[in-house]
Amino acid sequence: MSEKYIQPSELLDQFHRELGKPADSQARQAVAISDVDYWIARALLEIASQLDGIRFELSGSKG
Repeated sequence: MSEKYIQPSELLDQFHRELGKPADSQARQAVAISDVDYWIARALLEIASQLDGIRFELSGSKG
């Protein structure tokens, strides 16, 4: 199972899209992400992905 590397900036963009912050907003420009924050977020995204897969398996859905 190969894993796609996600750039920290891409991950941060995903977070901002989810939060609804415009790309040129002052709040978005002020946000910085550390390496530790990046790896914590990435681990949480991986856990969420695994849990989503388990949910589909348990429900019998094909995704």
